[in-house]
Amino acid sequence: PGEAMTASGPNDTTSGVAEHHGFYTRRRPSSLVHPVLWTKEQRRASTMAPGTANHQVVKRAMSMDDSRMPASSEVQSKCTFCRLALNSKANEVLYRDDDFVVIRDIKPAATHHFLVLPIRHMTDAKHLTASDIGTIKKMHEIGQTVLKGAGAPMDNMRMGFHWPPFQTIKHLHLHCLAPVSDMGYFNKKVAFRPDSWCFVTVEWLLNRLEAMTER
Repeated sequence: PGEAMTASGPNDTTSGVAEHHGFYTRRRPSSLVHPVLWTKEQRRASTMAPGTANHQVVKRAMSMDDSRMPASSEVQSKCTFCRLALNSKANEVLYRDDDFVVIRDIKPAATHHFLVLPIRHMTDAKHLTASDIGTIKKMHEIGQTVLKGAGAPMDNMRMGFHWPPFQTIKHLHLHCLAPVSDMGYFNKKVAFRPDSWCFVTVEWLLNRLEAMTER
C-alpha cells in the first residue's frame, strides 16, 4: 500500500523480503530509511569520520524519520486527533486511559465503527518498528473490548490500519468495524479490504514488525 503498483506488487524504494498475499506480492521494506529520503543531518552523518562523537549522535537519526520524533506543540495543535486525545473533556472520546483513546469515526463504514488512537503522536503504520509491537497489541485489545461492549458481533468484525497515502489523518489510528456483512460493497471490498494496497490487518502489521526483530 502506498507504493507504485505493478503486476507483482508494490515497488519499495528499499530492499526487503517479498511477502505473498494471494494474488499479489507485498515487499517488506528494510528498517533503514533509503538514502534518497535522508534529511540534511542524515547526509552529514554519512560523511563524518566513523567513531567521532558527532558521528555517533547524528548517525542514530539514519534509521529514523520525522514520524519517530516527539510531536511538537505545533504538530499537536494542527493534528485533529492530537487535539481530541489531549482534551480530557472531549465529548467524542468513548474510552480513555493513560496512553490511548477511542472515538467514533465521523463517517462510519459500518454500524459500529470506532477508532483507537495513541495519545502520543505517531504518524502511520508504515513507519512503525519492532519497538511498537506492544502498542499495536494494546490497541487491538482495546478495540476488541470496545466492540464487545457495544454489542458488536465479534465473529463478524474487521480491524486494521490504512496505509499511506490512503490515511486521511496523519495520526496512527486503528479502525474497528462490525458487522462486516452489513458494510457497503466499496467499503468492504476496496476501502477496508484486508491486506490490500490501502488497508492492512493487525495480524499482517504485527507479522511485519516481528520480522524486523529477526534481522
